[in-house]
Amino acid sequence: MYFRVTLSGVEVIKKSDTRIKREKGKSIIDFPDQFTLIDIETTGLDANFDSIIEIGALKVKNDEIVDSLSTLVKPDDPFDLSDFITDLTGITPEMINNDGIDTKSALHKLLDFVEDDLIVGYNVSFDINFIYDNVLNLFGAKFNNNYIDIMRSCRKLTPELKHHRVKDMLKEFEIGTEQKHRALSDCEQEFKIYKCVKDQVINGVGIEEFIKTRKKTPSKNIKLSEITTSKEEFDEDNPFFQSYVAFTGGLDTMVRLDAMQVIKDLGGEPQKNVTKKTNYLLLGNKFYQSQLIDGKSSKYKKALSLKSDGQPIEIITENVFLDIIDEME
Repeated sequence: MYFRVTLSGVEVIKKSDTRIKREKGKSIIDFPDQFTLIDIETTGLDANFDSIIEIGALKVKNDEIVDSLSTLVKPDDPFDLSDFITDLTGITPEMINNDGIDTKSALHKLLDFVEDDLIVGYNVSFDINFIYDNVLNLFGAKFNNNYIDIMRSCRKLTPELKHHRVKDMLKEFEIGTEQKHRALSDCEQEFKIYKCVKDQVINGVGIEEFIKTRKKTPSKNIKLSEITTSKEEFDEDNPFFQSYVAFTGGLDTMVRLDAMQVIKDLGGEPQKNVTKKTNYLLLGNKFYQSQLIDGKSSKYKKALSLKSDGQPIEIITENVFLDIIDEME
């Protein structure tokens, strides 16, 4: 038997109910000249627990922006907009309450804008998961447009870079604008990155060769403690490759040892504690939701502090972790 903490009490659930497999579109590598580029801002990291607060989108035809969409979104349920999100985005509760439209209306606008287009975005699975879950819940429909993750191509094009965040690629391509973490402005920056990647691929190996070539990187000598792996090659597109991953809170879908083994088999290094080496902090689902009510744990606070200080650490939930694993299958 499993439990989910809610604002109204404790709900008993079955293990099979903790996560539903999304029937999303296909993730592809390509460089079309017609698509819709999307970006969203949210109250947190997990589509199961958090809410969309802003949507941005660009309609691109013949490699030129021909239309745009931008709206603040007022969540249907009471929402907790943390100081961290406000500091990151500049979005305040007052802005959302005064200028935001309800989630259903915002998504209706987005669906009308996107139509059947191919979706493009940066680490776009994150955005699609939120949109998919809300569209399914509000419209009973599946948001299953095929999509292209710009970050995936950035990793393939510049494997020598340690990190491939938006701000890293803005610097790499000398675009020279700081990321604002607002949906529409992020779309505009991501479109610039997309065009830079596309130009370099065309002027380099060519699109066809770039798409079909998937190099594997031999394993390096990583110091292991209790967990080892028999794998000798790892996919260089895998976000956990050569990354340090710390864990906190109990997991719903697997025991922690198994999750650590997954990280090890992907070429990463599991950790017990958050350190200056940590690239990811993985929060168990039940634990994450309890943090929304009871306050943040010491590991969570340390990760947020390191992130605020500029360390490239990502805080992800168990559901997000499983979504990433699904994308690699």
